[in-house]
This record gives sequence, structure tokens and C-alpha cells, in this order.
Amino acid sequence: MESVIQCNGSDQVKKDEYEITQFTTCYNTDENILYYTTYYNESLNAVKLASEDLDSDQLVKYEFIRDFQVNFQN
Repeated sequence: MESVIQCNGSDQVKKDEYEITQFTTCYNTDENILYYTTYYNESLNAVKLASEDLDSDQLVKYEFIRDFQVNFQN
């Protein structure tokens, strides 16, 4: 997913103002899972959309996980 990001400082839009990639996403259509990373959190995060009622007229909102997380394996 990182092949399309803009690093901070690579795209100047105004004097002293730079554009960055806020987030990147990809979607697994077989399992209805949305994966994302954010500029400040490169951890891979996922939302299982199959767990939601996609036919509902109610908006479901998930906040981005903004803090970097480390998962210990031992």
C-alpha cells in the first residue's frame, strides 16, 4: 500500500505548506475487509465490513487508529 504515498515535504502546495498522504486503503472483496494505514500510524488496521448490516440506512463510523502500535509476539 505504501507505493502510492506522498512523503512529507515532497509536494509543496504553498509557501511552507506541504501535502501528505493522510491514509491509504485497500479492500478485500472476498472477505469484505477494509485495510488501512495512516500517515502517523503505519500499522496495518482492518475493519470487517461483513460484520455490519450493509443494507442499513444508518451510517456506521470508525475512527482511524492514529497512534502507532507494536504487537509483541513473545
